[in-house]
Amino acid sequence: MSKESKKQKPRVVVIDDDEVTCLSISQMLRLRGYSISSFCSAEDALGWSGLADVDCIVTDVKMPRMDGERFLAEVIRRSYKAPVVMITGHGDISMAVRCLKAGAYDFVEKPFNDEVLVASVRRGVEKAALLRESEELHR
Repeated sequence: MSKESKKQKPRVVVIDDDEVTCLSISQMLRLRGYSISSFCSAEDALGWSGLADVDCIVTDVKMPRMDGERFLAEVIRRSYKAPVVMITGHGDISMAVRCLKAGAYDFVEKPFNDEVLVASVRRGVEKAALLRESEELHR
């Protein structure tokens, strides 16, 4: 068995309170070779024990109860390493700047071209892999 065939699929979490959007994004990424865990709320994602070990997180900004900005703050507070890609259909430049300054990896407006989101996730996964490699080299 080759080294490449043993390699596991990159793990991505998708969070969106709109079930159709969540399913659509999840399916799109799954078809491109990602292992997907999806959640309809930020609270459910934060309650999942596997969140600390994923390679990238895609989350909607506007959600009831806990929005994407509060979710991002909690991911950072917990020192999770996964890059967070924020998506929204109700954003503006000030929101994008605020999210990026707070630590988001990227900000993508809905409706988006699938390839724009896929490229952002791919770059996020690559960043996560580089961070892991750097940590291993430091050890």
